[in-house]
Amino acid sequence: MEKTAILLGIMVTALVSCKSSYTRIGDENANYIPYYLKVYEADSLFIVGDYERSYEILDSLFKKYEPIEIQGYYEYSSYVFSAVLSGKNKNLKKLAKKGYINNGNLHTQQVAVLLKLDSINDVIGLGNKKIDKYKEIYNKNINWELRKKIDQMSEEDQAIRQGDNIDTNKLGVLASIHEKIIVDIFDEHGYPSTKKIGFGNGDLRAIFLHTDPVEYTPNYLLPKLKEYVIKGYEVPDVYGAVFNKWYYFENEEYYFTPNKENYNKKEMDSIRRAFGLPHLNYSNWKMKKMMEDIERFQRNHQ
Repeated sequence: MEKTAILLGIMVTALVSCKSSYTRIGDENANYIPYYLKVYEADSLFIVGDYERSYEILDSLFKKYEPIEIQGYYEYSSYVFSAVLSGKNKNLKKLAKKGYINNGNLHTQQVAVLLKLDSINDVIGLGNKKIDKYKEIYNKNINWELRKKIDQMSEEDQAIRQGDNIDTNKLGVLASIHEKIIVDIFDEHGYPSTKKIGFGNGDLRAIFLHTDPVEYTPNYLLPKLKEYVIKGYEVPDVYGAVFNKWYYFENEEYYFTPNKENYNKKEMDSIRRAFGLPHLNYSNWKMKKMMEDIERFQRNHQ
């Protein structure tokens, strides 16, 4: 009896420990910085066609973290595609269902994957009726009113900057209006992540970049963005862009990007990694690979 009690105690402790080690977006003690770094690693492997290793990294990552589905990386979708393309066919319907319900679709920008979508969908085997049903569930969970408000703010932010004679006074007035709206949104809804408003055209980053650098940005916006990035609501790239601009305003030099041609690349990448940013040349490398794939496809289909 005593041995049974001890065994049950060990099992309960193990279950509690496993549960507490899983991090959800927005958890009080969440730290998504390691998550972002693993996403870049898996993304780089996915791009070069090492689907098995990409799958292994993401499979391990999603046992520890709730997936985000970062726009431009689409790591959960890559996880499903990598599973199919590396022959890991267990629970594919369940994995794909989760992607459609939580993210609205299985996204990819990779030409090699796009060309195989029909065969991939055949392997997954959900069928259009079920996919449409899951997408409907996703759409019901999106705050479309908030999405519309942010799209409108983005349009206003861009429209006022068109033409040769830009009125700086009007820019200041619009920035003040948007700053108040941002506070109201954060207070009422928290951060308007893609989980809440979907993948739309409105670019909050541009709006953030045009806020007051003297008071609003350093005292309100940057602390909020830092918290939201760490908790998994927004990607480090947004915080990095806003911080970089503000830092230049204060110091006439950048923080996350080089200020001169001869710089210490290792040191710069270390600074970036500490806040979950990819290494400095990653975006250019990724874009180059994508363009090479597109050009190769065009040559082969002339």
